[in-house]
Amino acid sequence: MLILVAVLVSVATSDLAPPPYDPSLIGTVAEVLETSHVIREEAVDIREEAQDIRQEAYSVINQAYEIREETRESRRELEHNLVEAISLIMEELAFRREASAADLYMQEIRNTLSSVVEKVDRLEEKVDETAAATNIVRNRLQVWMSEIRLISLYKIAEQTTTHSTHGADLAVDGQFVFDSHFDSSMRTYSHSLNNEPNNKIWIKLGGLFRIYKVKVWNLAHCCQERLTGTRIYADDRLIGVIVQTVSQYESVIDEADGVYASTITLHQELAQSLHVLEVQTWGTGPFAPDDLFN
Repeated sequence: MLILVAVLVSVATSDLAPPPYDPSLIGTVAEVLETSHVIREEAVDIREEAQDIRQEAYSVINQAYEIREETRESRRELEHNLVEAISLIMEELAFRREASAADLYMQEIRNTLSSVVEKVDRLEEKVDETAAATNIVRNRLQVWMSEIRLISLYKIAEQTTTHSTHGADLAVDGQFVFDSHFDSSMRTYSHSLNNEPNNKIWIKLGGLFRIYKVKVWNLAHCCQERLTGTRIYADDRLIGVIVQTVSQYESVIDEADGVYASTITLHQELAQSLHVLEVQTWGTGPFAPDDLFN
């Protein structure tokens, strides 16, 4: 078709004279028109095919969009699931770390308990050894405590007043054979300052003892009558009274009485000086206040 138009335009615009009539030219033009018609139909078919292809392309694009949305949704879901999985993994790791720390702590506790058990075992062995040694000491102590012995020697002694250097401690110094040397300062007896009533001398035994006997040694060189009337106490209990002039006085406690005391006191109620050469006390103990027996 285009070729025919071009030929006609060329002929119309040509300044040359038209060519002579040629019958073959008409056939050629007809062939050209036929070919052009065929080409046009093919072009229409191609256009329709192109439209179909475009529709298919649109459909594919829509499907791609849908697939992309589905992919995004799947990705979001996957990310959410991944976050949850990571969170669970972190919790699991934290639990395992705590479990591991707990295992270590329990192991430390077991080690500590094992060490404590070993120490307790050693301590029990020492306790058994100590108990055995304590029993031995207790038995010896009981034997010693059950022995009636002199319990007043060198104990703390005091008196209401003191004459010169004749302190109360001279009544428990163990010197009772003689009471005077060549020099008066060497005398070994206690002496109150004056002859007022209620002079006293007392010996602190240092514990609670069972008293069996108290012996009072009077002066040997003079004035033995001054001791007459003196009362002897074991704590607050009266255990003897010197009723006459004697060189020695003994107060013996009956076995059935069970007298316990921590202090022995000599009390001169009369207006007399109180002087003694020695005060000796025999007993057993010491005892606890709740460990007394007759």
